[in-house]
Amino acid sequence: MYTVLLCLSGIIFVVTCVTWMSTFGVNLVLLCTAIVVSCTSFMTLILSYYHTLLIVMNLTTNEHQNAHRYRYLHNPSLRGGWRQKFGF
Repeated sequence: MYTVLLCLSGIIFVVTCVTWMSTFGVNLVLLCTAIVVSCTSFMTLILSYYHTLLIVMNLTTNEHQNAHRYRYLHNPSLRGGWRQKFGF
């Protein structure tokens, strides 16, 4: 929830900066800040998506990154989570 709110506040900040710059002219410091905040918001959005995917698949980050090491992840009947429930 924190990452989603962080991303939303970043998007609102960038929209506010663009509106301000279109009204009063381009400010270099504000433009650089808007670029950094938009990049950070994008990375936060991707991180939120990745962890939501892990929650739905019922995996930890370690299990996802090292799936080749764990035998129980290779057997679909033992996996559980999203794939077992919805047949993916």
